[in-house]
Order: sequence, then C-alpha cells, then structure tokens
Amino acid sequence: MKLRNQSAIVIQTTVQHIILQRQFIDLLSWNRRISNQSASAIQSILRGKLTSRMYMQQIQQRQSAINNIQRVFRGNLGQEEYHRLRQLWLEKQKKSKRVSMHMRRYGNNISVGKMNKKFVMMRRRSKKQCGRHESVTGNKDWQSS
Repeated sequence: MKLRNQSAIVIQTTVQHIILQRQFIDLLSWNRRISNQSASAIQSILRGKLTSRMYMQQIQQRQSAINNIQRVFRGNLGQEEYHRLRQLWLEKQKKSKRVSMHMRRYGNNISVGKMNKKFVMMRRRSKKQCGRHESVTGNKDWQSS
C-alpha cells in the first residue's frame, strides 16, 4: 500500500506539473498576444496621427496654392481694368483738347483776338492804378476796379 500511495503521489505531481506547464505556456502566449495587440494598437494610433498631420499639411499647401493663383489672377484682372480705364481717360483727354474753330483765333472771327488784347491791357492798367501785384486772373482786382 505504501508503494501504491507513493506511485499515486508521483503520478499526481507529474500530472499537476504538466497541467501547470500548459497553463504557463498559455499564459505566456496570451501575454505575447496582448503585447502584440497593444503594440499594434499603439502603432495604428501613431500612424493615424501622422497621416492626419500629413493630410492637413497637404490641405494647407493646396490652400496656399489656390490663394496664390487667385491673387495673381485678380491682380491681372485689376491691371487689365486699370489699363482699360486709363485708355478711356486718355481718349477722353484727347477729345477734350479739341478746340472749336471760333476759339482758335483764326478763321472768320478775327475780332475775338483783338478783344482779348484790349481786355488784358485794361486789366494791366487797372492793376497799376490799384497798386496790386496779383495774377491777371485774380478775383480781387476785378472786384476792386
């Protein structure tokens, strides 16, 4: 009976050892799986953040390129509008410089030039009498005489 008890004890300890060994191996593999999953989770979070940053940088680059294109285009439109308005203004200035025939002091109405000379001479005389030295077209001389 003693031998039987010892044999039973050896068998039980061997079986318990095998069971514990399997549990330990299962526990190690589970830890490895969890650590691998944790590493994968951390890596995926980091990849997600890096991808998000890269995407935002691309959006900012595209937006700055869009703004630059719009700036150049609008500047070009502004220049074209300026040149168009300047051309219209120059054409208007050319048209306004045209003096009609009766104001050119030649043609049929010659007496206008003589009248202007008489008027200027009268103004000069009145300035000398008043003692003023202002311009010929000044309003003060005209009102005082």
